[in-house]
Amino acid sequence: LENEIQRRFGDTDKVATKIIHLRTIKQGDRIAEEHIQDFRKAAIGSGYEGRALIEEFKRGLNQPLRERIMMSENVPITIEDWYNKALLYDRNYRNMIAEKKLYGGMSSGNPGQRGPAFPQPPPYARPQSGPVIPMGVPMDVDRGQRRPFTCYNCGRPGHMARNC
Repeated sequence: LENEIQRRFGDTDKVATKIIHLRTIKQGDRIAEEHIQDFRKAAIGSGYEGRALIEEFKRGLNQPLRERIMMSENVPITIEDWYNKALLYDRNYRNMIAEKKLYGGMSSGNPGQRGPAFPQPPPYARPQSGPVIPMGVPMDVDRGQRRPFTCYNCGRPGHMARNC
């Protein structure tokens, strides 16, 4: 029964299917390790080897990672070298991003001073509207529960770190 189902509804050209799968694998936001595992599985039985396999692997990598590898001092020659460099550079990149998030984008020039976490938008003039009409007395329900905030940068009250 299984053979009959496979014969009627199964893949008639497994090699062509593997090649299509190999050519459509993209790294996307995944880590390089996952992409390499999927690529290796798809490469088995595809008939691709050597330079053709490397070209398909390069095509599936994220553009920044691919460019970083191709601009490196020793451009990989074998597919295993490509796997290893992709793993190395992807891990280094993800570690750098994690440290930026952890340390809030410290400037490399002075380790004791933090740089701004987000760049300040340029000041702009707000469009002038008509005269402000008072709407009555504002509600003071939460005023007693609010406490004054302090700057995380200098520790003084009355302003935020982005305005320090």
